[in-house]
Amino acid sequence: MRNRERALALIALASVIVAWFIGWQRYDTELAPLLQQSLPGADRFEECGPGIFAGRKTTEAEQPIVGYVAIGQGTGYGGPMKVVVGINLEGNVVGLTVVEHQETAAYFQRAGQTGLPENLIGKKYSDPFIPGQDIDAVTGATMTVTAMADSVSAGARSVAGNALNLPLPPKAVAPIKFGLPEITLLSLFGVALFSQTRRLRRNKLVRWICLLTGLVVLGFMVNGPLTLTNVSSLLIGYWPAWQSHLYWYLLIVGVLVLPLVIGRNLYCGSICPFGATQQCLGAIGGAKSRRLSARWRARLRWIPRILAWAAILIALTYRNPALVSYEVYGTLFGLVGSHFQFGLLAAVLVASLFIKRPWCNYLCPIRGVTDLVKLGFRRPVKRTQASPAVMHVGESELS
Repeated sequence: MRNRERALALIALASVIVAWFIGWQRYDTELAPLLQQSLPGADRFEECGPGIFAGRKTTEAEQPIVGYVAIGQGTGYGGPMKVVVGINLEGNVVGLTVVEHQETAAYFQRAGQTGLPENLIGKKYSDPFIPGQDIDAVTGATMTVTAMADSVSAGARSVAGNALNLPLPPKAVAPIKFGLPEITLLSLFGVALFSQTRRLRRNKLVRWICLLTGLVVLGFMVNGPLTLTNVSSLLIGYWPAWQSHLYWYLLIVGVLVLPLVIGRNLYCGSICPFGATQQCLGAIGGAKSRRLSARWRARLRWIPRILAWAAILIALTYRNPALVSYEVYGTLFGLVGSHFQFGLLAAVLVASLFIKRPWCNYLCPIRGVTDLVKLGFRRPVKRTQASPAVMHVGESELS
């Protein structure tokens, strides 16, 4: 059984590599830049440099240049974002149009509803364009805001340096974000790891403290989950700046790398806020994993693996990490999502009263990814009559 699972995991990982190459070869961005919308004062455009267009006003006899338009790019939650930026002759932003992005629709709409695009109008090419400093941050959509700001800044600086010949100040470097979220996450990993390597008398109490801390701080206060969109972005090659996304990189290491080193998934078992939610509901309703037979539990654990595998294949083939997303973490803690996600969340919460961690065990795509990676890269364990039965990945933490 274990050898068969390992073979299936290796096939899944190999197909992911094939999908990456297919997506890389077929990827050809077809930009449809709305030049006039980004530079309303112009009615004719001519390319004057790589990705830079001069806008002229043909209603006047001399057809003067009234500004320039450039295409800027930044990296968001799901991947690259491209923005057409209109710049006047003084180097100020006068218009912008997002022409391509891979953000989750709900979070992109949240950023737009705060008036973010309008707040960037009027900014000068030499401004820092750093959320939290000269740009208002949007709770729950930090990476989307950063991507849009970086895109507009890149377009404005490109016009200022190449078309307007204005002096370019050094690009402002985003400060390293290391605060309560990062400290809490590292502390929880440290406590969970210590409790697993040391036989503590109150190990169960320590685990509950970790879960409730993760629920309050990482869930309701931070709402920064590691999702399948993040994993797909990483595989495609979309890596945001670590200085402003340190929390995200810590999650990547703790969830995807650490289990390969120590053989246990500490995050899912002792830290995950959504896992803590299910654990609390299970304690209230008396949920038991034994309500399902061992055979059915083994079969159902392939559901998240298959869903994660299929979603990653689609994301890599179409180079769009946010194309397939059904996770409900943000739906619970940020109240953002589709009607399907809200319905799925309600079903999972009700099921958590009777079945122990139904999402973690039978639906979570991140659990599916860690299962496939662990099954594929760890050596198969040979069972003997004297050796105990090999436990499924993460089963001990979640039961």
